[in-house]
Amino acid sequence: MLPKNASIRIKLTAAFLLLGMALIATITVSTYLQMRHTLYDQLARQGLAVTRTFSQLTTANIFKSDFRAVLNNAHEIVTMGNLGAVTLIDTQGVVWVTTKTDQRTVEVVDAFYRSIIAAKELKSRERVVDRQSVLEYVSPIIALGDVVYLLITEIPLKIIDEQIAVNTRRIVAITFFMVLASIFLAIILSNLLTVPIQRLVEGTHEISRGNLGYKIKVTSRDEVGVLTAAFNRMAENLRSEQTEKKKVGLELKESQERFITVLDSIAAHVYVADLNTYKILFMNKYMQDAFGADLTGKTCWKAFTCNDTPCANCTNDRIVGPDGEPAGVVTWEGKNDITGRWYINYDRAIRWPGGDLVRLQIGTDITPLKELEKERHAMELQLVQSQKMESLGTLAGGIAHDFNNILYPILGFSEMALDEVGKNPPARQCMQEVLDSAERAKNLVEQILSFSRQYVEEFKPVALVPILSDALKLARATIPATIQIETQYAIGHGSVNGAENRLHQVIMNLVTNAFHAMENTGGVLKIELSEATLSAADIPSGYSVEPGNFFVLTVQDSGQGMPAEVVERIFEPYYTTRQKGKGTGLGLSITHGIIKSHGGFIKVDTAPECGTTFTVYLPRIDLPELPLNSDTAGDDIPGGYENILLVDDEEQVIKLARKVLIKLGYNVHARTSSLEALALFRSKPESYDLVITDMTMPHLTGIDLTQALMDIRPDIPIILCTGFSVMIDEAKAKALGIRAFVMKPIMKRKMARIIRQVLDGLS
Repeated sequence: MLPKNASIRIKLTAAFLLLGMALIATITVSTYLQMRHTLYDQLARQGLAVTRTFSQLTTANIFKSDFRAVLNNAHEIVTMGNLGAVTLIDTQGVVWVTTKTDQRTVEVVDAFYRSIIAAKELKSRERVVDRQSVLEYVSPIIALGDVVYLLITEIPLKIIDEQIAVNTRRIVAITFFMVLASIFLAIILSNLLTVPIQRLVEGTHEISRGNLGYKIKVTSRDEVGVLTAAFNRMAENLRSEQTEKKKVGLELKESQERFITVLDSIAAHVYVADLNTYKILFMNKYMQDAFGADLTGKTCWKAFTCNDTPCANCTNDRIVGPDGEPAGVVTWEGKNDITGRWYINYDRAIRWPGGDLVRLQIGTDITPLKELEKERHAMELQLVQSQKMESLGTLAGGIAHDFNNILYPILGFSEMALDEVGKNPPARQCMQEVLDSAERAKNLVEQILSFSRQYVEEFKPVALVPILSDALKLARATIPATIQIETQYAIGHGSVNGAENRLHQVIMNLVTNAFHAMENTGGVLKIELSEATLSAADIPSGYSVEPGNFFVLTVQDSGQGMPAEVVERIFEPYYTTRQKGKGTGLGLSITHGIIKSHGGFIKVDTAPECGTTFTVYLPRIDLPELPLNSDTAGDDIPGGYENILLVDDEEQVIKLARKVLIKLGYNVHARTSSLEALALFRSKPESYDLVITDMTMPHLTGIDLTQALMDIRPDIPIILCTGFSVMIDEAKAKALGIRAFVMKPIMKRKMARIIRQVLDGLS
């Protein structure tokens, strides 16, 4: 037998040689051994038929894995057909079934067997087995187009061999010469057949190395030539297919890169998670940046929420329908504790590569919208509060106007009565108390107007001690006895540039805030006023305050104190820790605004269970401290002799003002009707040196009357008095040509000085 690695040329030469020898032997002995030929032919037909039949039986049983049945059939056929043996081997020569006692593996699967495997058809040959010549039939067992077993049937040729023995010499001689011829012809035929096949083999090697452009030369039109042409076409198709695959692969890669680029450029959180394992399969760069890392492969509820169990609001059961198919988009919003941002999320189930359903979530950051919504709500509250304050201001203005008209006679007549009682101590003391009470009522009206933003105070040098004393007197009436008030004023001369009522409001707000901190437990309220010199390093950031000399107001309570998170928000408008209905949340916010408008700043020192200390710093101006009531300072009250037209719709105001002015030496013409006053002036415009008129009157207001009077006589001096008006202030009055603007009620001494200033041209 030929070795397995023998070339096809050698194999073909050997095959042709064997074929030639068989042909020679057949021709040589056919004449002499007719009987052998007949016997041989019979045996051949018998062996062929038996082999075909047994091949069919064997094939059926093999694919049932019933080798025992194959062996039984083989024994039956051998017995009935008087055959030598039946053997079943695989393509590697391993024996699976045999009727022989020796079941050794066939050592060589020779060219004959290989030709049967290649041709996939039944063949036969003669050979010697155990020193006995046999006729061998080999049938392939085919599965799925490939040969998996060979069925070998052996028929002994003892009878034919005995008849051939007689003519052995002659056969040998003839065979020798014919063998030589066969060798020569086998070599020639082998060369003719193997050259195209060798070219085909070389081309196969080139293509197997990836050289799909290699083309095999076709030299004939026979089967090998057709096979070579078909192989060239196959290589061309492979090359085209490979080129197309590369093109498709590049397009797929570019498409994937574009898709990832689009997802990464979206300003939203996009991620995909497995519905069963919750593993993150993909997250875009925007989301990676938000969480600080690519969390792909981690469990979503651990990575995004730091929970120990799946999220309570997980949408996995809502994005998949009962039929196991995607059920549509589920929208929800929530705040992520890791990023601290609010998101509106859109969840839906999609098919991932491989066919599994996964959850796709797209989360849009709506934190700015939430903040805007919060601001809008705060602005709505502020608008409501502003409307309340506006209504309060309107009400306060009306009350102030009437109240001032009531206070004016009280103050005026009290002053006159005080002058009349002379040195009678009891009566003088009583009248002074009435006058002081009326003065406090006047200040109260000014505070109401200031609080309602209807009364704009002019900044001027003011002393803090009188303001502080007055505020504490007012607060003491509302603070229970369980709270002890301790005061300490360690300041010399000096003032602050500010609005007296606004500073009064600061003190009241801080004292009220301290009172509420000790309302249930009682305690000590300490109020100190001192001086300090601050450098730039002592001034907190966020305040445009110049370093220098400051007054330091300290309001300290022994209440429960405040935690840090509350301290951070105490100056926010509408923020309060008190129960609903017990605070507006505006007190400290207004206080902060007033202090800042006065060029100062405020500090807070507090801790839970340690009380609270508010420290206010206000810039000090180096002016002598003003007296408590400058209107009553000195005894000099100037008077005159000029003619004055007095106009006011209040009878008591007219009566008081007329008496005061007459007592000062003036000639007074009083009217309670603005129309009558205008008619009187029109009749004798040169007879009057001064007009004093109220602002709010029926028919003609003070402004209307002023304009009418100045149309008649442009140089007439006019003093405009008002208890309250949103239509005019001092600046507007001066712009209209009015010489002086006076707020009611006004003390006699102050009014006398203003009249003289106007008449003397000093206003």
